[in-house]
Amino acid sequence: MAWLPKYRQLPLFWNTFVILTVSSVFANQFDVYKAILADYDKNVLPDRNFSGPVIVSVELITFELLNMTWKDENLRWNESEFGGTSFLLISSNLLWKPDIVVNSGLGVDYLTPEEQRSVSVHNNGTVHSMTLCVIINECRLSIEDFPYDIQTCYINLGSWMHPTDLIKLVIGKRRQNATINDYFFRGNGEWSLVSFDKELELFGLDEHKYDEVMYTVKLRRQSIYYICVLLIPTFVTATICLFGLFVPAMNTGERVEKVNMGIATLLSLAIILGIVAGEMPKSTTLPLLGIINIFLASISAQS
Repeated sequence: MAWLPKYRQLPLFWNTFVILTVSSVFANQFDVYKAILADYDKNVLPDRNFSGPVIVSVELITFELLNMTWKDENLRWNESEFGGTSFLLISSNLLWKPDIVVNSGLGVDYLTPEEQRSVSVHNNGTVHSMTLCVIINECRLSIEDFPYDIQTCYINLGSWMHPTDLIKLVIGKRRQNATINDYFFRGNGEWSLVSFDKELELFGLDEHKYDEVMYTVKLRRQSIYYICVLLIPTFVTATICLFGLFVPAMNTGERVEKVNMGIATLLSLAIILGIVAGEMPKSTTLPLLGIINIFLASISAQS
């Protein structure tokens, strides 16, 4: 059994080799970290010679994931001098970041705090940032076709302070072949996504010009709930209302049948109008369904 100690030495050799390799990798990353951040100032634009604007790629991967890519010339290193280390993860609050905001939004809630976010830095100075956030955006409603309406919303992303001669925006291409039917763009119980288009716009403010990436989002309302709760009862009530016009009146005495049918129709319309008022979005215009209910109520009152 003298051969057993030889084989027992093999796992020890591989364990030692793995430990030394991992230690070398972490040591190289730490050396890169110290080298590139030694004289780094995150308050200065990442262009050493100020030869041109910083190109920033902006893209909404999903409705909750904002992707940005730019080049920071102050974060370059030669990977051969650091054991082949070609990229590094660094806390985002230590580096310069473009001041991209949602110009059309009412608020942005970040799912992770600033000190817990990291960016990927490559040896050529390319920085990738993926941020999870919830955008609260303004969207003007047009409810004339409620509940078969299609709403159009605009999400505008742009630099808050830097004009185009300092920061130049481009549209990201990570999802250029994606479709709206994939997992990331599924709707919810009330809305389904019709289209998700993007374009780059240029607008002027004073003597400066600014880039803005505009996403056009079209949403279609899921109408099955409103068909069962609003449209079908409205159709039944309209049918009863029309029948009430042709109910023969008694030659003598009170018009009992027409009065009873008219009161029943008015009560039904009152209930439906209450449901419509609660379910219908508030706007300055009245949808066609509300106009029909008002017309039916006037006919029931006259009958």
